Amino acid sequence: MDKHHHHNLLHVMTPFPQCVAFGASLDEASALMEEHGIHHLPVREDDGDVVGMLTEQDVATARMAARERGDQLTVGDVCRREVYVVEITRSLAATIRDMAQRRADYALVKRDDHLAGIVTTTDLCLLLADILDPQIDDIIA
Repeated sequence: MDKHHHHNLLHVMTPFPQCVAFGASLDEASALMEEHGIHHLPVREDDGDVVGMLTEQDVATARMAARERGDQLTVGDVCRREVYVVEITRSLAATIRDMAQRRADYALVKRDDHLAGIVTTTDLCLLLADILDPQIDDIIA
């Protein structure tokens, strides 16, 4: 049984996602993304609180601007400070509808006020593919 069979947040999300420190360099963040094959990094303060989201696109855009100015930017300089967070008990359908309305490409999933996972549009595309044609092997994941 694949991870998409249950159709709820717990089974669609990537559990315990990689995070990056607010004060980390963009190079550190980019290396983490490359090493783990991911496009989103939740951003944490020293106390562990999630305070932002950094995407591969954010890094690429910031690097182009920084090159022109010669700046050394940190994750905190670049990350999106508004994050979309849902409780793990929230329905998958409601989460997907909210993501679409917000044009969000991810949702951070919390359990008891702790980061439990992340759901991205890639995860949702894989789920849809499984629903539409469950016979095809999941060659992406």
